[in-house]
Amino acid sequence: MKDFFETVMFRCEDFFKNWIYPAYHLRNLLFRRYDLVRLPGLKPQEYCDCLERMFRANMALVVFFMEKENPEAHVLWYEEDGTDRCGPKYGVPENSRLYLPEYKGRFIMDIIKEIYHWYTVEYPAMLADSKELLNFWSVAHCGQMTDDTPPDENGLIKCHFDKSHCPGNLTEIKSISGIDWNRIRKYLKEDEFLNETVVRTRHTDLENRIFLESQKYLHLCIEVRPYLWR
Repeated sequence: MKDFFETVMFRCEDFFKNWIYPAYHLRNLLFRRYDLVRLPGLKPQEYCDCLERMFRANMALVVFFMEKENPEAHVLWYEEDGTDRCGPKYGVPENSRLYLPEYKGRFIMDIIKEIYHWYTVEYPAMLADSKELLNFWSVAHCGQMTDDTPPDENGLIKCHFDKSHCPGNLTEIKSISGIDWNRIRKYLKEDEFLNETVVRTRHTDLENRIFLESQKYLHLCIEVRPYLWR
């Protein structure tokens, strides 16, 4: 009888090895390619620099971890009621190397959630703000680019901007169509609308902020990497 049950168990295991595992591999090959990282927002037919792909790849993995792997259902990330068990914290134990000391003592899951929120909510909003500020600066202050000057001795044509049709007062600027004024007012007061230097500076400041925060959260991705398992 013992031999019979052992034979049955062996046959069952053999069946699953021969059918379930190939199906598992086929599913991964066709639908869940773990050897690829999807980068939403990038067109597959267009070139993209490594600096942008490196940033988006790291962020995409954090998004995948949070949205597809349901990590909080499998791992203890916070304090467990009634016990002394506790989820991992950044900089604990004390001899850990800290690249971002301002995060010392914070739960790792809170840091992962911060990265996720920044990339999915704050980062797209800043990009949209930057695009709108650039659009406002172009329409209100840059004018129309023209190349109607004659070529020089080298055959080169000097381009310049015709600002004769740019708004000359606040009323004319506020009458420009297609501007998201709610976004513009986040960075400019109305009495600054006519000041091209201020408009350009605010846009540059926002671009710098986007770059610095991108670097910060990219570093945070590396810091939480050892914990991205379920």
